Order: sequence, then structure tokens, then C-alpha cells
Amino acid sequence: MSNVTETPISHETAAQGVLATIRTVMESIRGYGFAGLKHRRRIGIAAALSDRFLNAVAAALDASERLSKAAEVTGAQLRDAINFTNAYRPFADNVELMSRGARQAVENARAEAGAQALKAYKIGRGMNSPGDRELLVPHLANIKEALGRGRPKTQAAQPTTAPPTPTPTPAVSPTAPPKEGGGRA
Repeated sequence: MSNVTETPISHETAAQGVLATIRTVMESIRGYGFAGLKHRRRIGIAAALSDRFLNAVAAALDASERLSKAAEVTGAQLRDAINFTNAYRPFADNVELMSRGARQAVENARAEAGAQALKAYKIGRGMNSPGDRELLVPHLANIKEALGRGRPKTQAAQPTTAPPTPTPTPAVSPTAPPKEGGGRA
């Protein structure tokens, strides 16, 4: 038996390790990358074509070498694309699902910590012994401020100065020349 105590790695280090592994897996996918909205809109219609349509075109390309040369694609290339998308679409769906699960795990951990902190704050506010209360008062004020609930403290009243006296504005003369368009001001 060993007396060596393993030091646990930090959560950040563990998360970075998992992310590196996922990144390696994702980068092994042919064509992996990010496209802008304009590109996604441009390819949307072609990407939505059915396997039946693509297979029918692949058969026509196999039957006509002239068509294949003119279109610059072979039936085998289209069938490979069908197989690729049929294999990786469920993979992409599962990665999305796992991503939502990871986000939920993070939010659950944060919610649990928040609930525990609120419980401790509530208990701290209710402590009555002078020693405990004296020790906690500055912390409770900081906690209350960090919580951000309730009315914000108003700043000390600023010395008021007399409002400036308004300067008189000249009255509009009833005989003022008409504006363009024929009407008076």
C-alpha cells in the first residue's frame, strides 16, 4: 500500500483537458469548422436535398461519362457524401445533446452553491450572540450588497443650490414675415 496522497487537479485544468480531447475528436471530422450566417443561408437548399434525389443523380452520373465530366462530379463522390452525412448527422445531434447536458451540469452546480450561500446568509442574519454578530456584521453588509437585492442605498444628500434663473425669450411678433409655404410661425 502506498502512502502517496494524490493532489486533485483543479476544475479548470480538468475542464481544459476534456475540451482538448473533444477538440481533437471534432477536428478529425472532414470539413469541420464554422460558417457564417450568409454561408449557411447559401447552402441551405442544397444541403436539404433528399438521399433519394442524390442517389438518382449519382445513378445518372454513373450512366453518362459525358454528364459526369460536365458536372465535375462522379456518382461515387455523391454516394460518399450521402454516407458521410448519414454517419455524422446522428453524431452531431448527440454532441448537441451532450452539450446541453454539460451546460445543465454546470448550472446545477452553480444553483446548489447559490442555495447553500443563501442559506448561510439567512442563518448569519439571524445570529443573535454578540460575539458572532460582531464578527459577521461587516461580512453581512458585503454579502447583502453583492446579492444586489432590495433598494440601492441613496447617496448623501447633495447641497442644493438655487436653480438658475431663466433668461427671457423674445416673444414672436404677430407681424413676423410668413415662412416658406405661406403660413405664419
